[in-house]
Amino acid sequence: LTNLSACNNALKSLMPEVGLLTKLLSLKLTNNKLAGLPDSMGYMHQLQLLLLDDNELRSLPNGIVTCSSLKVLDVSQNKISMLPFGLYQCSRLNKLTVYDNPLMMPEQVISKGPPGMLKMLKALHVCNNTGNCILAGMGLVAVPPIILTMTAVTRLTLADNVISRLDGLQMQTRLTSLSVARNRVETLPLSLKALTNLTELETSGCPIVSPPASVLGLDGPAIVGYLRAKSALMGDNIESMFRAFDADGSGTINRTELQEGLHLVDLQHRRLEIEAVLEESDEDGNGLISLAEFGDLILGLFKMGAMHEQSLDLSGLGLPAFEMDFAQPGLINTLDLSRNNLTTLPSDMPLLSSLHTLVLSHNAIEEVPQSAGLSTLTSLVLLHNRIVKLPKWLCARHNLLALDLRNNQLGGLPCEVGGMTNLVDLKLEGNPLQMPLKKLLKEGSQYARAYLALFMQAQIEGLLDLNNMALATLPLEAELGQVTTCLLGHNRLEVSPPALSTASFLQHLDLSHNNMDKFDGNIFPHITRITHMDLSCNRISGMSRRIGHLLRLVNLDLSSNKIAELPASLSSLTSLKLLNLTKNDLESLPSSVTALSNLESLVIEFNNLWGLSDELAQMVALQHLSVRANNIAKL
Repeated sequence: LTNLSACNNALKSLMPEVGLLTKLLSLKLTNNKLAGLPDSMGYMHQLQLLLLDDNELRSLPNGIVTCSSLKVLDVSQNKISMLPFGLYQCSRLNKLTVYDNPLMMPEQVISKGPPGMLKMLKALHVCNNTGNCILAGMGLVAVPPIILTMTAVTRLTLADNVISRLDGLQMQTRLTSLSVARNRVETLPLSLKALTNLTELETSGCPIVSPPASVLGLDGPAIVGYLRAKSALMGDNIESMFRAFDADGSGTINRTELQEGLHLVDLQHRRLEIEAVLEESDEDGNGLISLAEFGDLILGLFKMGAMHEQSLDLSGLGLPAFEMDFAQPGLINTLDLSRNNLTTLPSDMPLLSSLHTLVLSHNAIEEVPQSAGLSTLTSLVLLHNRIVKLPKWLCARHNLLALDLRNNQLGGLPCEVGGMTNLVDLKLEGNPLQMPLKKLLKEGSQYARAYLALFMQAQIEGLLDLNNMALATLPLEAELGQVTTCLLGHNRLEVSPPALSTASFLQHLDLSHNNMDKFDGNIFPHITRITHMDLSCNRISGMSRRIGHLLRLVNLDLSSNKIAELPASLSSLTSLKLLNLTKNDLESLPSSVTALSNLESLVIEFNNLWGLSDELAQMVALQHLSVRANNIAKL
């Protein structure tokens, strides 16, 4: 066998024996459900064409790297995050199609086709074996994500690319050598302070403005030490900054110490402006700056724009609680408390008056802290917590632009989210959200907000229209307290929604065309204002005696169910004028129906009636009666 095509089937796997087809030249498996492939495919040394597109593959077998004759490989439309590093050994490969996969490979590399991708795979293969990763001259615009997942990298060369940021490299704590020469890096991030093993750092040819050139001329450990010092200086608070400037520990800062400190934070070029602020801050005129005066000095620098607002990074410290013990927290605009053991925050944090970004990811928070509602906040990150409910007060924070709630325990959202018109970035993946909200979020958060706006509008107009939405349960976000008309027809409901008990103003209810086998009678006492109720086209076998509470009911449609008898309490519905019992299992006309003296229309077609009761004479208001398609032998 030299050619095998099994496209457009439902294959989930291949038997290992497929590797015995050693003469195979072409194997086409497009549009199946393959989740994996056997390593034995590596014995197909003559295989030239392999089509695996439109499957469910998350990886390729390592054995594929020995398919030395392979020329065409299509793995598009799968779930592959990375190709086997050893694939570079397939030197004859001239067509490699990988689109529509979550590949951790830069687009710049993919766009170069097989030569670019195989070059990178070879570099990663070498790195995996030696710890030396050379990715020079590949047109990279950022550090490849795959590098951040590799734990054995000790030497990394990213020279001769177009990288402008070095995000994520702090994760490579084993690095001893790093080269970013001839890139577009302007700033070494403070996060590089984590590279405590770094001995070599090459940055020549980069337009770096921070740290200053005098620091860049130092060796690796010294540069990392500088970044750590600057992080402590600029990232903590006024008091720690004061201690860093106070070199002799005297409790005051003289002009020499001030100049050295300003040089450390690269502000020496603003000396004249700072001198002016210093004159205002030195209240006692002794030429020395105390801690209190230093606070005024830093505030002055902020006002003149000589210093940026501060970021306080307390991430990954294992904090069980957050306590504000710093002197001037009003300067902080970004607070990162991720990866701690927090269960909440202080209920009031007025001192953080400038905070616009709050990161609380990877904690054990079960309720959104009230302090997260700061009026200045524009970004709130709460991913990987235990939050089960989003508070309504948070939805009133119209300044919020980004809200990250991924990987929590949210089953639904309050309808008020639909009114957060300024929210441009809403992330909810990884929550046990109900349908249809879960489906809508896949289309985009704007669709989810539009859906939630339906419920918000229902609170205003009283109309909740959820007809034909394939609902199996009433969404958690549905609040019926002000709803007067509730349309839930043509769905997949199997039980009457418990939330109907909250609909005390309900007048019209449509639950037709669902899959209910009963209607919870405990709901009836809570919806006594109802006038129209449609329960047709379900599988209801009987009605609760509590239906007698619906004294205002005018129109009741119970057609196309399995009702064999009706409760005596039905006779209490003195306002009822229209009753439809078509297509049920009634064998006689219940006395509770003939007692409805105000009933004007009675339709009881397609049942099993054997006759009509003389009690019909009591129904003096009856104008329309239809009993066709029954077993009546005599009228």
